[in-house]
Amino acid sequence: MNQGFDVLLVSAFGRGNWLAMELCQKGYKVGLVDVSERLGRWTPEDWEGPFGYSEASHLIDSQKHRMSEDDYFEEVPEGWSLLLPDGPLDFRSILSPYLLEKYGITGGIKKVLQKGEEATTFHRDEKEFQKWWIVELAQSLAAPIMNYFSEPLSFFSPLYVRRPSRAGRRKSLEWLKDLGVSVFYDAQIKDISLRGKLCEGVEVQAGRDELLRAQQYVWMLTSLETEFLSSQVTQKLFKSVANPLFSWVRYRFTLKGYESFMSYMPLHFILIEDIYLPWFHSNLLILQQTAQNESVDVWVRLPSQYRFEKDYLENMAEEIKQLLEERMPYSQPHLVDYPQEYHYSSKDLGPSRFYVYEKPGRILRLSNLLEDHPEQWPQQDWSGMFSYQNETFEKLLQNLEKEK
Repeated sequence: MNQGFDVLLVSAFGRGNWLAMELCQKGYKVGLVDVSERLGRWTPEDWEGPFGYSEASHLIDSQKHRMSEDDYFEEVPEGWSLLLPDGPLDFRSILSPYLLEKYGITGGIKKVLQKGEEATTFHRDEKEFQKWWIVELAQSLAAPIMNYFSEPLSFFSPLYVRRPSRAGRRKSLEWLKDLGVSVFYDAQIKDISLRGKLCEGVEVQAGRDELLRAQQYVWMLTSLETEFLSSQVTQKLFKSVANPLFSWVRYRFTLKGYESFMSYMPLHFILIEDIYLPWFHSNLLILQQTAQNESVDVWVRLPSQYRFEKDYLENMAEEIKQLLEERMPYSQPHLVDYPQEYHYSSKDLGPSRFYVYEKPGRILRLSNLLEDHPEQWPQQDWSGMFSYQNETFEKLLQNLEKEK
């Protein structure tokens, strides 16, 4: 069966929902192919990742509205928070002015963090790392590319913790369907049809085989996700795939001393053991309280080649436990679960949800296909995604106008 659209988005994990909504409300016929369930045995917490949802100043009302159409979220009153060797730091509590002054986050440094576009040209004196390390952290924490200085995370913006679920993802797709978007649930990508510099269609299986045609296409899967789904499509669409250096993985711990410690800790915070050492392994952890009492998810960035090595993951769990005991006295950390990589093979799990790449994959230059996925975004959080999608949306409008 053939179907035709003005725009077809090939998406996963809610990446294309806002674009689909915005285009549909402009009067365009939109199709969205959702392949989330085909990309490995991930939990909703793994879909969501460690970065929370920053309500950055560049977000528009429809993007904020999109975030309310699946799962609920809770505000972190302190905003972005860190537990450093010399104590805590946060950006939005009553103590923030004092803490920012204490850590030298004033004047030009503060301005750079508040006006993210200036961070890319910010002068860094290697001899004075202690003065500008926070800028580097804001740029690198959620960055998809190693040592690439893009716009930073919005540390001064309100921060929320989302509580993702499969029911919430389905609810969001149903919301799009109610708006008039043609949604292809739990689809499998079978093939892609190219002719010269044009994409002529995407063959999917979503209950039945469909050939979906459009004037414009948006490919919202990374090169590695595409490769996991179909080597045939990857060979046609990508000149090269990305090389991942590090992966974010998620452990779960209980903190039995919850009432005496975690009750006054932020819902979400970054723990750094030494700001002068590389921010990988157990030197940098992101902790997020779960909806379950006494339970926290602990995210750590590990070398990608070790993500399925059980001995390595077990040793890292012990390192994390020891660090939590040292930095969070009386918390009594106890390991509840290892990352998904511990339980499943690479064949079952596929590519990591959150990588740090050496460089992005290279897609073919096609006149009617745009790429919009984590390898391209300035940051891998929701705000970074929306920032990039603002540009994608404008390009789509221009291309569609030309075709009238």
